[in-house]
Amino acid sequence: MLPLPFYDAAVNLRPVLPIVFLTQPSPRALQAAGIVASWFGILTDSRPIRFPVSVGTIPPGNAIIISESAASLPASLQMTASSGPNIAMRDNPSDPNSKVLVLTGDTADDLLTAAMALTLQRDLLQGEQVRIPSLKMPAPRAPDDAPRWLSTERINRIGDIAQSTELQTDGSNPIAIYMRLPPDLYYGAKQNLGLHLSYRYNAVPLSNESTLQASVNSSYVSSTPLPHTDKASAQLDTVVPVPVSDMRPFSNSLLIRFLFQVAKKGECEDTPSNNLQGAILKDSYLDIRNIPHWAVLPNLEIFANAGYPFTRKADLADTGVVLPDNASPEEIELFLTLMGHFGAQTGYPVLNVTVTDAEGMKPDSQKDYIVLGTVDDQPALNSLNPSLPVMVDGSGLHIQDTQGFFAQLQHAWWKVRSSDRVQSGQLETAGGLPDALIEGIEWPSGSSHSVVVINLRDRSVVANFLAVFLKTSQSSDISQSVSVLHGSRFVSYRIGKDFYHVGWLSRWVQLNMLFTDYPWLMVVSTIFVCFLLAVILRTMLRRRARARLQGNG
Repeated sequence: MLPLPFYDAAVNLRPVLPIVFLTQPSPRALQAAGIVASWFGILTDSRPIRFPVSVGTIPPGNAIIISESAASLPASLQMTASSGPNIAMRDNPSDPNSKVLVLTGDTADDLLTAAMALTLQRDLLQGEQVRIPSLKMPAPRAPDDAPRWLSTERINRIGDIAQSTELQTDGSNPIAIYMRLPPDLYYGAKQNLGLHLSYRYNAVPLSNESTLQASVNSSYVSSTPLPHTDKASAQLDTVVPVPVSDMRPFSNSLLIRFLFQVAKKGECEDTPSNNLQGAILKDSYLDIRNIPHWAVLPNLEIFANAGYPFTRKADLADTGVVLPDNASPEEIELFLTLMGHFGAQTGYPVLNVTVTDAEGMKPDSQKDYIVLGTVDDQPALNSLNPSLPVMVDGSGLHIQDTQGFFAQLQHAWWKVRSSDRVQSGQLETAGGLPDALIEGIEWPSGSSHSVVVINLRDRSVVANFLAVFLKTSQSSDISQSVSVLHGSRFVSYRIGKDFYHVGWLSRWVQLNMLFTDYPWLMVVSTIFVCFLLAVILRTMLRRRARARLQGNG
């Protein structure tokens, strides 16, 4: 029955799925819960899902129980004795009209295996309880190969995009196609992408005003006249240039409109036909092949949109999530909801995410880190504070002076005036501490590894943070290098001049970028090459002249 009754696409428009831990969870139990949350995020897709957490009690309603030891489960669950990883469906002992999904085992590793089996081997799930005999792990994910992201290595046909369902219209409504692009595409000097449209419409005589119109993200792109021939129902093709400037970094909406104008045969014979139909064929595609992957960071917009750079590998193999030593249920909910959000954007469960504490956050671990918590309970903030562009304490937000004596003059535009008094180095936030602060940095410096810190005022703001974050995640409200939540609104800032890059560019592209950023290098290079050629030519001529004078020429 899974994912029923825990998620029903026809009923749960705003899905909420409680997660239950019978004791304070270990990092491995949290990892297992994160995998389960990401799987449900994949199922809910564009409907953001929340995961409220309970520790020690089973709430009424449908819920998921994560247990590291089957022996510690309540007797009311009537778990049949069975060693190893187990998945079971049971009546909720707190609510006989609801169900609980139990994932357990003899050890934390068994629990992790059960969570992975839930997402990878659905064919094993038969009956009320299943013991997982073995688990075949999939191959490690490569960078930028998330199933829901368009690939730059092959053609991505519209028919292969899961979000594209209805590709036919009578002209009254547009055909909507939703595409997720890799958030680290580097377009360089490219101005347009080729949208290769294959289409057909039925053979109704049309006037010259009939067109096929395309728009991207509510921006008009082009109109293609519909050919008026007796072969109108055959496959027709056109290439629409889509301006790169109209593309968003991740989620993009394409609208195709058939604007039919029936040809008039006479003054009394201009009634529109009732059998007009047009269709976009499934082999249409947006061509992003051979576009390099190279992102300029920090950029919180693509973190909110797509979870980048952590989702660069869809299984989060290079990601560590740093939670407080004794994370509260609210902080665990924040972690699980982020994992569900990442799964929804990539279409792949977070099988290899690492959950750790401040001591496990090592600068030489070659991992990217997401740090979650409050100033009071997250010790990792102490080690990061020297690198963070903004610090938070009881008096407000404070900009770090990381660029010397003239930093205040250079960055005076950082300050947001909410009153007549603005203290030096302080970011005003409407007269008090913000609900939350999101910051992105490179850590350690020069490593091209990322840290995103979500710093909460206290645990009570988690629910509001998640509601606003999920609502605005596909917009640009969260962007730049620092984003501040106050009430129901994020405000973002670019603080500091520190940039770093993730990805790879060919030497030729890097050389073009260098000459574009520093045009004077072109002049210096030209002069140097001319001088070098002159030296070589002079040497060759002198050698020939010497040979001729010696009678050898």
